[in-house]
Amino acid sequence: MPAGPSAPPSPSGSSGSPTTPAPATSPRACWSASPGAPTRSRPLATTCWVGERMGLATEAAIVDHGLQDGSASVAARAAAQAERLGAEAHVLTPSVDLAAPGGLENAARTARHDALEHLARERGALAVPLGHTLDDQAEQVLMALARGAGPRALAGIRRARGHLSRPFLGTGRDETTALRRADTEEICTLHDLEWWEDPMNADPESLRSRVRHRALPLAARDPRGPDRREPRPRRRPGPP
Repeated sequence: MPAGPSAPPSPSGSSGSPTTPAPATSPRACWSASPGAPTRSRPLATTCWVGERMGLATEAAIVDHGLQDGSASVAARAAAQAERLGAEAHVLTPSVDLAAPGGLENAARTARHDALEHLARERGALAVPLGHTLDDQAEQVLMALARGAGPRALAGIRRARGHLSRPFLGTGRDETTALRRADTEEICTLHDLEWWEDPMNADPESLRSRVRHRALPLAARDPRGPDRREPRPRRRPGPP
């Protein structure tokens, strides 16, 4: 699919990218390269490598919510790394409604997704892959259950909606195609890619932080000992 037609200028709060799409010469994909996540860096490098061979232009969207001191410099470093990998970088600074219902995390997510969708339309992108892993999926389900969401919580994070997709969550019920957070950190380390640890993820006042650092490790602990953990599911053998 070629890049789409011209779109309206970027909304106030975006920076680091032109206000009109690039010429419609090749299809493109935009990776959401959040500076605080190892799940973004290595897949972006892979997408650049594959895209070059498929005639696919790869771009990176770095979202700076502006909620922490020094976030602009962190976003700038992430953009520089993305361009070193071969992707055109766009730093987005959407406005977060701090008074919105659902709390700060929900408001930031809404602002982030709206900005990414707008960028996808503006740039004529085929998709905007996000870097959520199986760990994020587990956290989301437990958080929703803790808030009383009931059976609806078991649906977890959607694998795709609009231009946004989450390829690391696997395909359907097949988790062998998915990645864990530790997988992405190991890959980044092997390829000398840096990431920034968001201090909000270590805040004990945050429900997500408590689920990530207390509930999930406890649930994953095998009472038979550290060497008796269940292996990751394997692919089912196909027909002969």
